[in-house]
Amino acid sequence: MSDNSIVFAILLWITGLFELLFGYLAIRMTIFIFGILSGSIFGIIYTAENYVDFIYEQEGYGIAIFIICLSVLMGILFGVTLLTMPRLGYINIGLWVAVIFSLLLQNSVLYLTGNLLAFYITVGVVGLIMSIIALLKLKNYIILSTSFISAFWMVRPLGFFLSSYPNEFLSG
Repeated sequence: MSDNSIVFAILLWITGLFELLFGYLAIRMTIFIFGILSGSIFGIIYTAENYVDFIYEQEGYGIAIFIICLSVLMGILFGVTLLTMPRLGYINIGLWVAVIFSLLLQNSVLYLTGNLLAFYITVGVVGLIMSIIALLKLKNYIILSTSFISAFWMVRPLGFFLSSYPNEFLSG
């Protein structure tokens, strides 16, 4: 277990607890937090795909730290953009629900197909449905969505510490 996983788990627990308690009450902060996370994850995936050897650098973690800082900056910009266009913020919350639901489904039954096509189809279909529902700006939907996402963020870091905890990112 590395120090990075401990820090990441603590950050997820704090964010998950905040969203669990204040998800709809602080809707602008919720949209901003989900925007930061979405933009950061997209930034890390995009830059890591374009610079494949950043893990194998011999000079230390310089390029990895640069990629993470650049991704967090992208996340902040995306979060501010979602604050100026709240409908896109609601769509972003719906997409988070779709991705987490699909990850849980992947871990329970979709891995039996042997490839990731079923997972990608599930993400697309559920993402479209959740985005359409999120556009309705239903108070109860946002409350349930932030609670569902928060519960995942509270439980998922346990996999960093429990060796037999299933990992939906490795099944498939």
